Amino acid sequence: MRITIDYDFKNVAKLAYYLAKGTIILRRFPSEVRSTRRGYHVIYRDFDMSMEECCNMRLRLCDDKKRVYLDLNYPKKPFQTLFYKKVVTKIERDSFGNVLCETIMQE
Repeated sequence: MRITIDYDFKNVAKLAYYLAKGTIILRRFPSEVRSTRRGYHVIYRDFDMSMEECCNMRLRLCDDKKRVYLDLNYPKKPFQTLFYKKVVTKIERDSFGNVLCETIMQE
């Protein structure tokens, strides 16, 4: 199993701290570190652990709590998804209850 962490900050010193913390806790260096528009994606590979253990490690490494919550509570959603482009869909209803949607692509 892999462990993916989504950091939403651009501070390189803070990234170095979290990489060092991850290396100590997981006893290995990350397989990938990718710069994104809002921060960094850090990926550690090849762990023999359950989904719950993986989510606990992600929380210890300060992953986005919303991502971890979604992975634990929505089993039909792909696990540990990292997004490079986001599609935001706003859903509203008119006075008759009809669904009105607006889709916005964000990078």
